[in-house]
Amino acid sequence: CKLGNVNDMREWDLSFGGIQKLVSTPCLNKELILGRPFLIQYIDSSLLLYDDIGDSLFLLLDLNDNNRIYRFGKKGEGSNEFLQVFAFCNMRSDSIIGVYDAYKCDLREINLCKVKRGDVDFPIIFKDTLSSIKLSPTNYGTYLGLGFYENNMLSLTGSSIGRKFFFEYPYKDSREKKISNRLRGMAYQGTLCSNKLLDSFLYVARSAPIFILYSIKEGSVEKTYEWIGGYPEYKTEENERWQSFKANIIYRLSWEGKPAGKFELDYSLINFCVSDNDDILYGLAAKGEIELVRYVLK
Repeated sequence: CKLGNVNDMREWDLSFGGIQKLVSTPCLNKELILGRPFLIQYIDSSLLLYDDIGDSLFLLLDLNDNNRIYRFGKKGEGSNEFLQVFAFCNMRSDSIIGVYDAYKCDLREINLCKVKRGDVDFPIIFKDTLSSIKLSPTNYGTYLGLGFYENNMLSLTGSSIGRKFFFEYPYKDSREKKISNRLRGMAYQGTLCSNKLLDSFLYVARSAPIFILYSIKEGSVEKTYEWIGGYPEYKTEENERWQSFKANIIYRLSWEGKPAGKFELDYSLINFCVSDNDDILYGLAAKGEIELVRYVLK
C-alpha cells in the first residue's frame, strides 16, 4: 500500500509522463436534448445516461444500431420507478447494469436487451439497510457500499457474512480527525467503481487528488493502493443545469496502481466513461449546455 502526501504531488504528477491533449468530436450527428444529465456508463456497445430532470430518467444510445436512442424510466415511488439514482455499477452480465437508488435504498438491474424490446421491468437485486450512497455487487455474492456510516466509509454485506465495515474517511490532521466520520465524509464524497471481474474497486474523491484501490476478498476489503496528494477545498454547486464537479484533466491508473497516462481535454466534463477496449472516452461536456462528446484515446 502506497501513501503519498501533498509534498509529493508534483513528483506523482510527473510519474505519468507527458500530457496528451485530446480534442472532442460530437458523439452524434444530430442534436440530443438533455435536461440535467449526471451519470454515464458504457455497456454492451451502448451508452446509458441518467438525466434527473428529463421526461424520461434514462437514455440508452445503441452505438451498434445506427446510434438508435431509447428513452425510459419514470420518477416516483412505484415498483418500477426511481426517486434518486446515485450510481451505476457493473454486473456479471455484459448486457445488464446495476442502478442504485439511494432514496429507496435498493439496487435494481436494467437489462438492455429487454429495454430494446420495450420491457421496462427493473427487478430489485438487493435491498440496502445501511443508507449507503453507492452500492455495487462483488464477485463473492456480497455488496460493497460507500456511505456516511458511523465510523467507516465502506460496508460489505451479504447473507453469508452479515454486515462488516472497513476504513474511515481520510483526514488532513488531528483536528480534522476529531470531526465525526459521518460528517467528514461529506467533504470526501467521491466515485466508487469496479472492474469487470467485480474483485477490484476504485474510490476517487471529487474535491481532492485522492485515489484508493481496494481488493475484495470473501469477507473482507483490503486496501492495495492509496494516494493522497491534497485535501478538499471545495464548493459544491447545485442549480437548474447541473449538480457535479467539473474537470478537464484525467489520470489513468492500472488496477495495480501504476501510472498509465494523463490527458488534457478541450472541455471540462461533469462525468465520463470509457469503452471496453479503452480506446474511446465518452463524456458529458460542460459547454454552457451539456453535450455528449467523444475522445479517441491515443
